[in-house]
Amino acid sequence: ESLKVSYGELLWKILPVSAVALALGVVLSYFLAASQSRPVKKISRAVKKFAQGDLSSRVQLSCGGELQALGDSINDMAQALNELEDSRRAFVANVSHELRSPLTSMRGYVQGMLDGTIPPQDTSRYLNVVMAETNRLTSLVNDLLDLSRIESGKFPMEKRPYDVCEQLRRIVIGFEGRIDA
Repeated sequence: ESLKVSYGELLWKILPVSAVALALGVVLSYFLAASQSRPVKKISRAVKKFAQGDLSSRVQLSCGGELQALGDSINDMAQALNELEDSRRAFVANVSHELRSPLTSMRGYVQGMLDGTIPPQDTSRYLNVVMAETNRLTSLVNDLLDLSRIESGKFPMEKRPYDVCEQLRRIVIGFEGRIDA
């Protein structure tokens, strides 16, 4: 008879233990969920920064497993994109220089002919230089268009010999006025 306990008494004895177990489960679930969502939130923030053009952001994770591997892959991608952007900037700077040089030369010769600095008997010679520079610019622009087609895969590659000496001769002729000065 001493072992007999009523259902109500048993319920009042189990209820506090159950409440503590439930509270402990909720707290542990919260921390487990937070530990799993924190890396995903870091990855999400970094990807949003990349989308806005900030390629300096990196994902710093120490959770291990697949999320760590994903974060490392995202960092590798960001580094590659950053290097590509640096290459693009250098390319644009080089193209700008290559376009500016013949334009400056042409402007100088034309201005010299217009203001009388270049004597009329030499006009034909310098007009030929201007024409050569115009052809060089046309070729450069065509090369840029070809590069665009190559990148898009719509251009068949055709290898052929290239005369570097002839190119250097043209460059020297283009700067003849400056050299003489």
